[in-house]
Amino acid sequence: MSKIAKKTVAQRILEDPLLSQQWDEERNAPDSLETSCFSCDDYVWWRCHCGYHWISKIQNRFYGEGCPLCNGNLRYKRHCV
Repeated sequence: MSKIAKKTVAQRILEDPLLSQQWDEERNAPDSLETSCFSCDDYVWWRCHCGYHWISKIQNRFYGEGCPLCNGNLRYKRHCV
């Protein structure tokens, strides 16, 4: 995937209010949406309003995957971060 296409991924996140709000700046540092290139296959950290942090592929978020804790998709609560 070209760098132009990867930059488009970051732009798509920035333009989506939910995704940009849930982008976990602290755990994704030193990478940022403004300065780094990402591919849809990259795994990055997300932070939900409920306080849960999880790692997921960017493409999964584009397809509607949300917080596993809020969605009830956690197998074990001990994995809560």
